[in-house]
Amino acid sequence: MHRIHSGGDSRVKPLKQKKFYFAAPSERGEDADNGTCDGVLAYHIDKGKIDGTDVSGLSLGLVAHIPGNILQGNWRIVVFMDDKASPQQQEAILNAWTGKLGGPLADMAKLVGEVIAVDIGAPPAT
Repeated sequence: MHRIHSGGDSRVKPLKQKKFYFAAPSERGEDADNGTCDGVLAYHIDKGKIDGTDVSGLSLGLVAHIPGNILQGNWRIVVFMDDKASPQQQEAILNAWTGKLGGPLADMAKLVGEVIAVDIGAPPAT
């Protein structure tokens, strides 16, 4: 379990969240084995508030294509937002994870070159 802190911005309270991932050379700042890296990041916020909005119990997923070294940026990502999130919660989470509120998430957001899509909600029924 990790805590994400705001880096001094009082709008983002420490979030108690889980992040699951597998380590690869690119995650340590080394070049990817085949020149590019494709990855998935998934977060579940056990408890917390962003800019006064309760985001407890919500999840967020990112799928990323990373050309070259992970630290060089130009990531192309698709964001998957929890379908239980209200519009206000969606906005708060996206503001934090896109770096608009500062802190460590803003450092990660600087690596993103293109957001291909933000998928909010459950898949359509068939």
